Amino acid sequence: MNKIKTIISAISTIFPSRMRIPLMNLLGYKINPKARLKIFSVILAREISIDAFAKVDSFVVIAGLDKLIMKEYSAIQRFTYISGNYLFKINKRSMVGSRCVINAGAGDVEIGEYSAFAPRSSIYTHGTFLPATLGYPTTNNGIKIGDYCWIMQSSSIGPGVIIESNSIILPGSSIVKISLVIW
Repeated sequence: MNKIKTIISAISTIFPSRMRIPLMNLLGYKINPKARLKIFSVILAREISIDAFAKVDSFVVIAGLDKLIMKEYSAIQRFTYISGNYLFKINKRSMVGSRCVINAGAGDVEIGEYSAFAPRSSIYTHGTFLPATLGYPTTNNGIKIGDYCWIMQSSSIGPGVIIESNSIILPGSSIVKISLVIW
């Protein structure tokens, strides 16, 4: 993202949607005029595609992404922080709750249709700097959450996890590995 685009995008955070969206579209982004970018929401990405009726609430920070895709009626609620240098995609009628932290620094993050990622939850696509010889995870990979999933509050999703469609993750869960179990 070049510096002029970054500066104009950052300054546009003080404008309401009806002024901000045409300005951002002039910069080369693809934002539907019926989308809602609330005042004081920071969106800095190389490519942005936001469909009709998608909503980014106030005090959301989306920084450094390669690509942001929000399908129709999707929502990112206030005080959420999304960062990294890969893709973040939220499909139609899905929601990221308030105060979530999503890091797409080591792989793409995709949330399926009609899925909810509840408040205070986190997604990390990278492992740790701590030594693998002591059992610490070193996986760096994207995360996919299927359709019709409900990730309840204060849950954490680790790198490389794929949550199948129609899943419910209980509050406070830490998902770091998915194993296939055949009954």
